[in-house]
Amino acid sequence: MWTPELLVQISKKTASILKRKLTDEENRSIILLSRTINLSMYKNTTINRIIENMADIAATNIKFDTGKYIMNEIKDNKEKENVYDIHITEITGIDNKQDLLRVINPVALYEKNYIVLDTFNRDTTINDGKRFRWNFSNSVETGTGTVNMSGKANKLIGMKLYNFMLPANSLILYTYRVSMLVNEFSADSFHVNGFRYHFIMRPEVLYGVSGTPAGCEARTDEGCDGEYTFYTPISYIDTLTLSFTDTASDITFNKDRLNATFTYGATTALIFSENINVATSTTRILIKSFTTDAPDTDRSIIDAINNKNGLIATVFSTTQLRFTINTTTITPTSGLSCEVFFVDKRMIFFFELTFTK
Repeated sequence: MWTPELLVQISKKTASILKRKLTDEENRSIILLSRTINLSMYKNTTINRIIENMADIAATNIKFDTGKYIMNEIKDNKEKENVYDIHITEITGIDNKQDLLRVINPVALYEKNYIVLDTFNRDTTINDGKRFRWNFSNSVETGTGTVNMSGKANKLIGMKLYNFMLPANSLILYTYRVSMLVNEFSADSFHVNGFRYHFIMRPEVLYGVSGTPAGCEARTDEGCDGEYTFYTPISYIDTLTLSFTDTASDITFNKDRLNATFTYGATTALIFSENINVATSTTRILIKSFTTDAPDTDRSIIDAINNKNGLIATVFSTTQLRFTINTTTITPTSGLSCEVFFVDKRMIFFFELTFTK
């Protein structure tokens, strides 16, 4: 049953979407709307999600009815220019056609584009575990550490961040909230207790088969639904740098890639100069640019080690991994060191960007 309390919350949410106070008639339209929708269809849906869904429908109906009323006023009067000069201004307080268009059809003024920021392809000149940076390109060509976007990138007025996975960092596992800042836009951001952020997420710990934490899903649906609107449009983007806090201190992630040397044999070992910080007994890795002094002869083994789908490696110690590829027959390159990427520490961020046309 649609209770008065629930209808009041829907009305408040609708007013928030429209960014103005609702009229008595518009509030009555919400009551009429509720009578056309059976609440049972929202079974197993949270109250907040019901309120948001109903408010979206109500706001759309109100926008449509306002625009239709204004256009009918113009159409039904023979002196159209006079009607515009008198009635439109009286009804809306708007005295020019450009601003009227924004009221009747605001969507026509904006264009949405999408980008994916993948830490596997980030700019590795920053490798402190605190910041993740990508160069931004508005063209189809990309390189290492560069993210591109199709379509025009005029003035950026808003961002939406979707849910994403965080690695099982010990700090995050015991954190109630995680915030993210796009550093280039820090001047236009939330500011609390000396920290700035654009998005705030609730981490939900996911457990593996063994019952140990396997990662966290960062949920954006509680903090402004993962949306941020800029007070002043952003006219230029050349890099995008993400950093995180637990709303009290900076979060430092374990390094997602380290250089390693090889010990060859029936089982090949990777030797690291730093702690690999892997909590499980096995881990998936990606090795870049492995080669030998006889690459043509050793091609099958080189391709197996550089497998784009990765390798399952056994954690032998805090500085050593081993994988089951026999390298006794190759001609090794003396002192070879390769970059090793830890797939379990990978993060992928999906953004919806809103630009003015």
